[in-house]
Amino acid sequence: MSKQIKPATQQEVEELKILLDQKNRELEIEAALERVRSTSMAMHETIDLNKVLENIFSELGTLGTDLLRCVIWTFNESDQSVLWWGANPEAESGTETYEIQ
Repeated sequence: MSKQIKPATQQEVEELKILLDQKNRELEIEAALERVRSTSMAMHETIDLNKVLENIFSELGTLGTDLLRCVIWTFNESDQSVLWWGANPEAESGTETYEIQ
């Protein structure tokens, strides 16, 4: 006996298409996260945060987020200073680093 497959209705097809689009979006996000994770795991020095930040900025842009800047701040308690890393599309290198005391 062969199993008969009932044809899908237009509504069922639309629902399946929505589910497929959602799964594809989830996979795009997971892939972007994996690329950022990979970059961050390759860090050896604090200055490597520039690469991570540039990667975060790029991946968020790829996912459709309209960003002007992406910033990471670190606070050094011993001398009360702040290091500021910023991904900026207007910067020549793509990132900038500042120390604020």
